[in-house]
Amino acid sequence: MGDRFDDLDEDKQSLIAQLRKVKNEKEKDMETLREDLENEHTEKLKENETRLNQVSRELTKTVVALRQLERSSVREKSRFSEQLELERSQWLKDEEKLRLEMKQLEKYNNLIVTTLRQEGLMDRVKSLRNQPITLQEEPKRVKFTRQPNIHSTENDSQTDPMIDPSPEPTNVDQMLQDLTNLSAKVLADDSD
Repeated sequence: MGDRFDDLDEDKQSLIAQLRKVKNEKEKDMETLREDLENEHTEKLKENETRLNQVSRELTKTVVALRQLERSSVREKSRFSEQLELERSQWLKDEEKLRLEMKQLEKYNNLIVTTLRQEGLMDRVKSLRNQPITLQEEPKRVKFTRQPNIHSTENDSQTDPMIDPSPEPTNVDQMLQDLTNLSAKVLADDSD
């Protein structure tokens, strides 16, 4: 019976040793698995942190670019508004100037027509030209030139303040020159 207990005790000791060995192996396996999992999670965490940093930098760049674009848009809008207002103001000034010039030209034209009618030259001019005199009604910027007259004196050769000499006569200029020449011829014929 003592042997039996000794065998049992040996078996027990052997089982305990095996159990400890298995326990140690399992603990090593668990430790290895824990280290592997920890390393894997640490690596993934580093990758995620790197991606997060990249996204954060890109977001910061995008926000900065957006703010610059907003500031640039505000500046451009302000500049365009100022430019538009300047152009509008200049256009209004030019329009007013042209209206005044047109009124002066209409007055001058009416004065010439009235003078021709009073002198009785309108019918004579019409008959000499064999066509009716038509005055342009379109508003144009017109500059008049004075034709040298063989009957003029030195005082007549000075330019009228209402007449602006121009190197390029327009249709109205040509008509006025024709009228002036015809008037001079008519006056010369009357004096003969």
